[in-house]
Amino acid sequence: MCTEPTTRRAFEICVVLLTSCATGVFAVEPAATAPGAHRATRADSDGWGTLCGRFVNGPDKLLSTSDNALVVEPATGGIKNVLVYARKVSRVHPSYGSESVRSERETLLEIREHAFDPRVVALRLYELLRIRNRDPVSHVFLMRPPVGMETNLLLGPGDEIERRFRDKHYLPVVVNCSFHPWMTAYVLVRDDPYFALTDSYGWFEIRNLPAGEEIEFQVWHELGAGPHGGLAAKPEWSKGRLRGTIPHGGVLDLGTIEIAPGAFRLENRLDVNRTVRDSAPR
Repeated sequence: MCTEPTTRRAFEICVVLLTSCATGVFAVEPAATAPGAHRATRADSDGWGTLCGRFVNGPDKLLSTSDNALVVEPATGGIKNVLVYARKVSRVHPSYGSESVRSERETLLEIREHAFDPRVVALRLYELLRIRNRDPVSHVFLMRPPVGMETNLLLGPGDEIERRFRDKHYLPVVVNCSFHPWMTAYVLVRDDPYFALTDSYGWFEIRNLPAGEEIEFQVWHELGAGPHGGLAAKPEWSKGRLRGTIPHGGVLDLGTIEIAPGAFRLENRLDVNRTVRDSAPR
């Protein structure tokens, strides 16, 4: 569980050993990207708390898709790019700063090898999104949010553009390239800081949430089978939504959540319908 640092460290060691045995290369992964790193940090005061958890493969062992729409860590089954965010909160912890502080922050979205990296981006209102083209060819950054201004800009090799958003999104907005329609990314803009993307091992954490009151959270994935990408990872999570009350000064740990294939839209995606057993040498 992500509330136990000792267990998380043991998990990290196991992942390194499994990966090393498979590749023949032994290297310790940096702490910043280690599974469970920085998880379950307790809140600064009793009025706040933390939500955390981990999304993994169910028994059917889905594989990553060739276009990275679904990314599964082979050794642990962790599912990357599951987005979890509060639909509405009553207050925001002072540590997250004012609008003027947010305007100084930036998130980088790069284009390399005809793909957006990262594939999913989440940021707050007024934070800067910097888009950089590292390819030797031109691309178009095309984004049409349901509210706010459309962005349709040409980026030549090495070009950069900046974009700020003054309207929040209720759902991630798709980004495309007009020249290369297979290129896809998603951008979510919120008016509060309570959102998180799962890392390569499926872990996520949202710190300093308002404690003692019920909060509804949205769980989203670009292949989520629910409305607008809602990911019903559990049967009771209708439309990919869950409700929970954060304990004062403590942690609401969702634990390890196994996701079945039925929670994803897998039509015409034979590469993700295969199981590990099916793909193994016979």
